[in-house]
Amino acid sequence: MAQSCFRHSRRETNLKCGRCGRPICSECLTHTDVGIRCPVCINEMRPVGFDVSPAHFILATMAAVGVGAAGGALNGFMLLKVIWLPFFLSAAFFLLVAYLVGESTARLIGVRHSTGLQVVAGLGVVVAYVVTNIIKSQVLFVLEPFTIVIVVIAIAVATSRIR
Repeated sequence: MAQSCFRHSRRETNLKCGRCGRPICSECLTHTDVGIRCPVCINEMRPVGFDVSPAHFILATMAAVGVGAAGGALNGFMLLKVIWLPFFLSAAFFLLVAYLVGESTARLIGVRHSTGLQVVAGLGVVVAYVVTNIIKSQVLFVLEPFTIVIVVIAIAVATSRIR
């Protein structure tokens, strides 16, 4: 039995919103991955994974800073030749640390889409860089072009795990 569209009372329809069950006409419906939706339900939909509570931000920050500090310390000790490592391998290790910072941040919270968490992951990479330089007893922000490029790439690697 045909019903009237909830927005257009003169239009009969057999279609219903897959979420709320309102009768909708072909002009009102929107196709989604999980069925058709009415305009009201479309407006209420929030992208999955974008909501991060303040507690989760604190937890993610602790994870990113912790992994970044640990990785930066290990990288710094390797550069001090406690464990000998050429510079290009140190750069590759730094990129691995950046990957682990981003991955641990995303997995711990279970969110893959958040600009705020991308900032947190970038912060973790900066912490890794600062800790590495503190251990090497160097100026914190050495303006060597190759080092700057590696840090920028590392931040991109970490944030790509959360996009």
